[in-house]
Amino acid sequence: MYGEVAAELNPRRLGRAMSILGNAGLLGAAIGSLLAGFVYAGGSWLAACLVFAAVLLAGGVLGPLALAKMGVRDRPGSAAADTSLELLPE
Repeated sequence: MYGEVAAELNPRRLGRAMSILGNAGLLGAAIGSLLAGFVYAGGSWLAACLVFAAVLLAGGVLGPLALAKMGVRDRPGSAAADTSLELLPE
């Protein structure tokens, strides 16, 4: 999905956009792992699971909203759905 978003936003600088998105993903994974360790060390595994369940839920809600604000669809249009039916045998 990163590639589609980057291509929609700036098709002339696709390499730079992919680099920024990839690095943001790696940085987020590193920070998330570090924070999970701190939450686990300061509390319990249950606290760590609940905190990051809330983070995942927030991402699930805010992700589509962010895509809509950028003008990128998060689901294929009806034309893509119609052409996929032509591949099914009759």
